[in-house]
Amino acid sequence: MSTTDHSLTEEEEDEIWNNSIKQWKEIKESRRIEKEKAIAEGRPVPTIDEDEESAWKDLPIFMESLPEGENLGVDALQTIVDECPPHVLADTYKEEGNTRFKLVVQKTTSEADKKRFMNEALHYYTKALNVKCDDMKRNSVILSNRAAVHMEMKNFGKAIKDCTVAVEFDETNIKAFYRQVKSHLSLLQYTKAIQVADRALKSGDNKDIKTLRDQAVAHIERAQRLEMERQLEQTRKHEQLVELVGKLTAKKMQLGHPLFDMSRYTGQSDRAVSVDAEGIAHFPTVFLYPEYGQSDYILDFQEGYCFGDHLEYMFPPGNKEFAHWDKDHRYTLDNIEIYFQTNWSTPIDLNNNNNNTNTKNNSSNNNNNNIDNSKKKRWVRCKHTTNIETVLSHPEYVIPQIPVFYIISKGSPFANKFIKEGLLSQ
Repeated sequence: MSTTDHSLTEEEEDEIWNNSIKQWKEIKESRRIEKEKAIAEGRPVPTIDEDEESAWKDLPIFMESLPEGENLGVDALQTIVDECPPHVLADTYKEEGNTRFKLVVQKTTSEADKKRFMNEALHYYTKALNVKCDDMKRNSVILSNRAAVHMEMKNFGKAIKDCTVAVEFDETNIKAFYRQVKSHLSLLQYTKAIQVADRALKSGDNKDIKTLRDQAVAHIERAQRLEMERQLEQTRKHEQLVELVGKLTAKKMQLGHPLFDMSRYTGQSDRAVSVDAEGIAHFPTVFLYPEYGQSDYILDFQEGYCFGDHLEYMFPPGNKEFAHWDKDHRYTLDNIEIYFQTNWSTPIDLNNNNNNTNTKNNSSNNNNNNIDNSKKKRWVRCKHTTNIETVLSHPEYVIPQIPVFYIISKGSPFANKFIKEGLLSQ
């Protein structure tokens, strides 16, 4: 910025400078008194309108950029600023930033004011850096202070960047190291936090940084412990799966992958297919009524029992009460048929370590990959008197995690379409 032709005496320059400072102090003091008075009287703290909030920018000494040629005072002040030693100017802006940040951390400061003061603090710290003072320690402090504002604003990435440069400028700036380590912790970057902490501790012991380092180490150790527990649990489940598949194979049954999220049918139940100590198999089973999008869940369809044993309980003969969804009263024991689809799921491959039969953590989109499209599919009807093990040992039936059967009312338009088109409703 060019200077003007107006010449001022040193006394006149000092008067402009001092009046500017005085005016700004009067504004701040007036706001402080009004705020304290409002708090003492129990009145709402007066808000600052947009024009008043930006008033500090209009004071020549605090202007981000000073316009040329508008008035004698502004031009003269720019001359003062231009002639001010860089380190003095940097310190002036830094102190303005410090003043704003102290207001940010005060408990009595409102959220709206905090946001404004943080932005103002960033503004002044940035201006202090833009002075480009050749004192690197001074610049390091300014960067570290600006990082503190970024941390308050949850901008931890920016805080890390400022601290990274700050410690390059001055490796004795412990506050910069501390804020960098803390920001890495906030971003869950524990390894990086330890690396920065180790660098800081090379120059001497620091209790606060060591505490942060210990926290990072504890997080890593906990993550490693959880990962080890997860792997042990995965190994345990795989061993159980191998044992179960072996027992079912001996019964000529195939255990396959789930086709969709079973939890919407089984609720909170975590029951799975099992074989007890006496060798009897137990099957949690889902009955689907595709015509109405309804379902029933049988906790334990035990080997040796037939479909009728459960259907008689669900649809008692002679019962005049019907399911609330059976509007046409067609779902009675003597009028329902049971179906399963052949080659529906893919059998579990014990050589594949990615086997997972827990559908509560699987999406239906992923489970669609478990449908076996390589083999022909057809509907097979089960008699009411057929035992569960007879059906499950059918060479073309693969248990989709737990047995699933479709129940329809025979002779209905839906049943004819279901059988003809292979209609499925999950």
